[in-house]
Amino acid sequence: MRGLLLVALLGIPASAVADAEPMPGPAVVVRFYKVAVPEEEFSAARRLAAGILDAAGIAVSWSGCRPDGPLAPACHRPPGPGEVILHVVPATDANALNHRRSLGFSLIDRGTSTGTIANVYADRIAALADGTDADRVRLLGRAIAHEVGHLLMGTNQHSPHGLMRAVWSQQELRRNTPLDWQFSDEDARTMRSLVEARRLAHRAFASLP
Repeated sequence: MRGLLLVALLGIPASAVADAEPMPGPAVVVRFYKVAVPEEEFSAARRLAAGILDAAGIAVSWSGCRPDGPLAPACHRPPGPGEVILHVVPATDANALNHRRSLGFSLIDRGTSTGTIANVYADRIAALADGTDADRVRLLGRAIAHEVGHLLMGTNQHSPHGLMRAVWSQQELRRNTPLDWQFSDEDARTMRSLVEARRLAHRAFASLP
């Protein structure tokens, strides 16, 4: 995304303790590695992001793969269908340097229209929250959900309305209208359809002799 608030996120297989029990519907695992915010804030942001995705019909569980302890075997495997990887880090990568107001970045393979990894910029989210009197944890959770949305839809394109719009203005942050922070019906249908299609394609491939 480009603009006042830009976000793109990723997640992947789970192998640690899940924060939320998956609900009926397409299931996604977000594997998180680098996290540059306090655990209490990140845990609350995860719950908020999971709630946003759950409202769109996507059940999310989380898998901790941080390098400050032994990594579970699943943390070493490439992400499978319905798995993404998330980093919450300072804005130091190439995308952040090229886009000074970007809040995050999702890596999308345009050839296959799939995404696996996303960075969310903790320092920029904190600065934006402080500058608009917005809740920092709430903003982080929304940014995570936005970036996961990019990964699940396999595109860096944005929607004109709802959570997946390209620019989150200071006025919108202060106004805090609920519909601005939810996935549109169209985006929710797209995510559910693509997550399920990838799961079925993987199952069909795995059953080949």
